[in-house]
Amino acid sequence: MHMIPLIRTRMKFALAAVAFAVFSAACSDSTGPEPVTGTYTLRTVNGMPLPFLVAGGTSNGITSKIEVAGGSAVLRADNSFTSLITVRETSGSTVTDNPLTSVGTYTVAGSTITFVPIGDAPTTATLADGTITGTTLGLTLVFSK
Repeated sequence: MHMIPLIRTRMKFALAAVAFAVFSAACSDSTGPEPVTGTYTLRTVNGMPLPFLVAGGTSNGITSKIEVAGGSAVLRADNSFTSLITVRETSGSTVTDNPLTSVGTYTVAGSTITFVPIGDAPTTATLADGTITGTTLGLTLVFSK
């Protein structure tokens, strides 16, 4: 049974959800202690450096893997964001980078950020000391300036 396509589909949805939560976390209201607009870079997934191996295996003699290769978010003062996470798929000697791009709006209440991606359900993340952390489906992504 070849599990990589199923894993790939699940990972794309999971990473998109995390990206939405984390990227939305990068804005602050007027009572916030730090400016949070700007560009943030994905630093770790589940506490590990990038690239982060999400899944891998061998089927019919072909080794395949899916990794989170990188990511970033641009957070604007008008409470809009654009985010990108790159998922790298390797099958044998073929390597393909797949960008997951998201856009939407956010609101902030203290250190909790509620993110509303276009076409998806709201999610939350936290902001502390210039670091944005979001968790979904067992994956914790950490972004910083």
